Amino acid sequence: MQRWHDVSCRHPDVKVSADQTPRCHACGKEPQIAELERSRSSGRSSLSIPLDKRLGDLDLWWPRSVPYFQSSLKPDPESEDTRPVFGSQGDADEQPAEDTIYKSTLGSDEFRLVWLDSADTLDSPLHLNLCDYKLDDCPEYETVSYTWAGEGGDSTPCKPVYFGPFWDIMLQTKNCWEMLRFVRPWYGNRIVWVDAICINQADIQEGNIQVANMSRIYSSGNRVILYLGPDIAMPLYGKHPRRRRLHEIADGTIAPNLPAPQPVDSSGRRSYVQSPGDLKALLGRRYFSRIWVIQELLLSQRAVMRVGDVDFWTDPTTSVYFSINLPEWSWEQTDAAWMQYISQGAASISTLRDLLLLTSHCRATDPRDRLFGLLSIMPDMSNPSAEGDASQVEGSGLHADYSLSSQHVYIGLFAYCLLNLGHFNILYHASGNLSRWKAYYPTWAPDWTSRATRRALFDGPELTSEQVEAEIRDNIQEGVRDSRGAESDWYISPTNSDSFSIIECWGPASTHAATLRPWYKDAHIDASTGALSMNLTHYMSVPGKLRRVGRIGVYQIFAMKKSLATLFILSEHRIDKMVMGDGRDELFILSQAGNYTLPTYLLLRRSPNSGDRESYNFLSACPFVQIQADVGMGTVGFMHVTLKDLQYSVYDILQDLQERLDYPLYVQKGLELTSLEMKGLFVGIETNRQILPLIRVLHSERVNPPGDPDAFVDAYLACLSPEYKGFARGSFLQITFSTNQGSVAETYFKERGKLNRPEARFRYRVRDSGDEWRSTIVSQSKYKQITDSSQPQQWIDICFKKHEVRQALTLYSNVDRILDTMDMISASTGRTGEGLWLMVTGDPGDECKFICHSQDKTYLDLDTKLCDYFGMDGSTFMVSIE
Repeated sequence: MQRWHDVSCRHPDVKVSADQTPRCHACGKEPQIAELERSRSSGRSSLSIPLDKRLGDLDLWWPRSVPYFQSSLKPDPESEDTRPVFGSQGDADEQPAEDTIYKSTLGSDEFRLVWLDSADTLDSPLHLNLCDYKLDDCPEYETVSYTWAGEGGDSTPCKPVYFGPFWDIMLQTKNCWEMLRFVRPWYGNRIVWVDAICINQADIQEGNIQVANMSRIYSSGNRVILYLGPDIAMPLYGKHPRRRRLHEIADGTIAPNLPAPQPVDSSGRRSYVQSPGDLKALLGRRYFSRIWVIQELLLSQRAVMRVGDVDFWTDPTTSVYFSINLPEWSWEQTDAAWMQYISQGAASISTLRDLLLLTSHCRATDPRDRLFGLLSIMPDMSNPSAEGDASQVEGSGLHADYSLSSQHVYIGLFAYCLLNLGHFNILYHASGNLSRWKAYYPTWAPDWTSRATRRALFDGPELTSEQVEAEIRDNIQEGVRDSRGAESDWYISPTNSDSFSIIECWGPASTHAATLRPWYKDAHIDASTGALSMNLTHYMSVPGKLRRVGRIGVYQIFAMKKSLATLFILSEHRIDKMVMGDGRDELFILSQAGNYTLPTYLLLRRSPNSGDRESYNFLSACPFVQIQADVGMGTVGFMHVTLKDLQYSVYDILQDLQERLDYPLYVQKGLELTSLEMKGLFVGIETNRQILPLIRVLHSERVNPPGDPDAFVDAYLACLSPEYKGFARGSFLQITFSTNQGSVAETYFKERGKLNRPEARFRYRVRDSGDEWRSTIVSQSKYKQITDSSQPQQWIDICFKKHEVRQALTLYSNVDRILDTMDMISASTGRTGEGLWLMVTGDPGDECKFICHSQDKTYLDLDTKLCDYFGMDGSTFMVSIE
């Protein structure tokens, strides 16, 4: 009930009777408080929190700056009413009752103020008027800071407050009602802003607007009146309080006269904490644990707190007075450490981490207010060291919206911190596969209900790799024992430090991954499922079960032992109970910039509900992964494997291959030695690229031995220029050239003749002279005779055995390197036959940059066996974490 007059009453004449009950002398009615309380308790609540939705039906969109991806067609939240339905909808034809107190919804540049009427006695009914103003055109006013539920925790609306000429009635909580009586003037009017009254609590749109305006409302008020409850704040019945600075209650300079003790409640317990003379005890009261009071006290220019008959006041210099007069005082040793920033404005707490740490213990009836209650003092989160700026926070889309469920708010907040701000450490606090969250919460998002999570949301590991290595060497290597001191069923025998190496990954990603596929490139949140998609680098598979073998700090050490290597993983969680050893558990690297940075490892489990390799559930973020490799692996000492090395991509290999194909055919790379044998067999051919047909046949024979001899001969003849008229006859190959082709003749008759070795012999004949086939080393005189320019042109036939060509190629290291490279590309890409050939002969494309080959000593100083053990490949690709 709001208006209690007769419906025909147009000109009310309300008077307060001797029993303090308002009555209208125009219509004869009076408010029925008991009836109003009954209807309030049996009716629907003014505001309820929207229910969480199952994954797949989330329809996420807040905050707007987060890159959301609509995996299915969803309604645009801006195009329709997204406000939830509160309570029962009732009859569709039922019209809502007229709101006689709040005539309309406030605009973004408006707010309301309470004009509170004076009273003759403390027990007089509370009567006030509400007036709407522009933020830029309003009278001077004060704000009030209190808790709706008070110290007793009673948030039941049960006390009447009256409005306007009709004395329309609204029920408020007992503590709100007590606060209004406390600030009510003894004559005239007092203008104050009270959140429970100045904001229509049943209007979500207005609530969103006014929460966004709170920074300006509190900072523009003359002062904030801090109300701790009737057991602390003594009404003075027209007298004036003594006024002192806040530090004077802490150092005992002044002793307040205290109110009379409050009566006990029906259970026999005292309703309020009685400790007003001790500031530290005062800061432990329920009031200082409420999330909303923080911004109210930080944003106000001046705060006044009534304790007994003394008003203790603060301003921006309060912390200075404490440091001078109470040098031993420590705000951190109180329950309200944030009070050190009272009246210092939004910029006083410089980082979001500090803000969340200071407020981690604070309470809120509505869990969404743990965030919404801090928005007005939120630092500029794009720069952790920057001062707070509410406009920048608002511009990021972080604004209060009470149409959202708690689920939506916190998924959005964590997505913003990760994708917009790059706070990777929140992944160390991911909820994982908690059974109570499975159907409603993605595994990558932290548990927002946990106080420990709120305290440490941006904290990461404080250990160093050297500390971890020392723990493994000095303690774990001594053996794992059970609680009775006996060796456990899984034991790492002591090992001489010189007989094994510790291998660790660090450093930046490859140039390709860093520039074309950094972690944030196209990273997004699936609006329907809440899945997080980002670019990660696959480090290794976890092919077996893990055992817990030790602890260092808050981290537990887990190991998986193989014959020549042991994998050690650190985690805060019992990942030994999560990793099944069925080949579905993978370690990924979240790569960051910097040459000396250790990566963040993410332990993920391939989703059982998807055949897509890139879809995973989050198990744990792991700060360190180390491999102890036996000397049998070919490694000694402490090795840092850079992520850049691990990511030697197919693109790099193809580039190297293209370069090698353009090497001169007769020159071994780096040695610059002329091979007359090759020059003679491959006459007229200058580069390795010109013998590609032969290389293709040789690779085909590697894959499918023994191969087709005729295919080899055909490929050889295809490499030769037609001018040499090459053809096969029997077990021989024959080419022809003229004496006018001096460079060819010189190769065969002059340079080879200088070798003076049996391998320099070859069969030849001068066709026009009728010479028979000869197998000889040609003398200098014979060479001059054949190539004498005064003689008419003669044609020379050269003949050599087919196996000489094959033998020469197998001894030519460049060809062997090319064949090995083709094997590497085939293993990495899965391409064979024509598909492999097109990749080898064509220009490498961007898609090849993120296909990493299986490591080989040629490219990475690790034994291939180690890579095979753990399935290392270094591939960077988009991973979806559900």
